[in-house]
Amino acid sequence: MGEYHEAHPEEPRSYLEASLIIFIGVFGLPMFYRSASVLVTLVEGYYTQLICAGLASVVFEKALALPAGCAPRSAEDPDDEDQQHSSMPNVIQIVNVDIIMCWSGLFKAAITLVLAPMMILMLLSMLVARIHFAGLVGFLYCVPAVTITILLAQVNIGFWKKQQGWQDKRLKKLSETIVHIRALKSLALEALSAETLNKARHAELDSLQSGTIVGGFTLAIGTSIPWGCLLLAMYVLILK
Repeated sequence: MGEYHEAHPEEPRSYLEASLIIFIGVFGLPMFYRSASVLVTLVEGYYTQLICAGLASVVFEKALALPAGCAPRSAEDPDDEDQQHSSMPNVIQIVNVDIIMCWSGLFKAAITLVLAPMMILMLLSMLVARIHFAGLVGFLYCVPAVTITILLAQVNIGFWKKQQGWQDKRLKKLSETIVHIRALKSLALEALSAETLNKARHAELDSLQSGTIVGGFTLAIGTSIPWGCLLLAMYVLILK
């Protein structure tokens, strides 16, 4: 704007265009981003519920054809409703929990994965167009950040698998305890059963905590990418 005014000193200065650009950049783009995020969340929630309901229905129908995983009903109480309900396969509850946890953020992750390369190319083109070599050097911060993010994601998947394994074990032990509660009480094995459940629960919580910590580091690295690129580019410009 200053260069244009020096080349055309007879024309009055107009700040309308610059004000509009600043207004759109400060208010318009964040508003568009928030609106798009709300829309994506609504669509994700809608289709996630449909998919989870469909998968749960398929699992339920498949489980009905499987052999019962619990103890058979007692001959003394053949019409006991609780024992009839306990004869349902335990795999239904276990798999339903896994379905909800795995599919809760699937669409958001898929959309982010599709948009990430386009956003990276746009960032690179904007940096190179504006500050040339410094922008390219600043963009190189994305290379170690993305590499570390991928490695942390692999570690997080390992913790998630451990947490799922301990959760399945805990649910299985809990179902067995409920079904055989009379036998456990008659043999005075309540303390041993509670100890087994607590051990599985503590191991599950430890795996969940470790995965949450790794996920926090991953989120922090992703948040640092814009600042890291900017600071590295500014450092190169200062050296020039």
